[in-house]
Amino acid sequence: FHYNEKAYAKAEQAFKKAIAIAPDNIVFNLDLADLYANNLKKPEAALPYYSKATELGPKHAGAHHGKGMVLWKLKKMGEAESSLRKAAELSPGSPISWQALGALLVEQNKSDAALVAFQNALKAQAGFSPALMGKGDAYLGLGDMKQALSAYQQASKLAPKDAMAQLKMGMAYQGLGRQSDAEAA
Repeated sequence: FHYNEKAYAKAEQAFKKAIAIAPDNIVFNLDLADLYANNLKKPEAALPYYSKATELGPKHAGAHHGKGMVLWKLKKMGEAESSLRKAAELSPGSPISWQALGALLVEQNKSDAALVAFQNALKAQAGFSPALMGKGDAYLGLGDMKQALSAYQQASKLAPKDAMAQLKMGMAYQGLGRQSDAEAA
């Protein structure tokens, strides 16, 4: 076993024991769900614990966010969208769930709705680079290359070494028929 695998196995056992003793403890349920989702890469194992956490703490944004991300990994898109929207609404001042919701919506070709989510992320934190990249992706999905380019340029200014921002700027330039700019990006 790799050291982390042993540590994760011990953590899993400890959380399961803790939940057996106190099944209605939201922290234990969230910690085990996070372990499954983020460290062990077992979204199907994480889902029941995130679900329990959202039942125990219906206003806990992190529980809804985790559940939404796991549902997305499991390709349960409608449920994922609902969970991420709930997380974003419960924590409107944080850009994280708004950005994740927007990315999910872009993946579902719901670019108009994604733009609203990305705008909310940017209201929460102006200059949040992942939301700017997502905004560009949404505009790309709508075929609006000028707006996509603008969003990618803003993201690139914030993170000039971000290769993805450069690549997507190039794609937007190509969409605008500006081949020499695309090659320079």
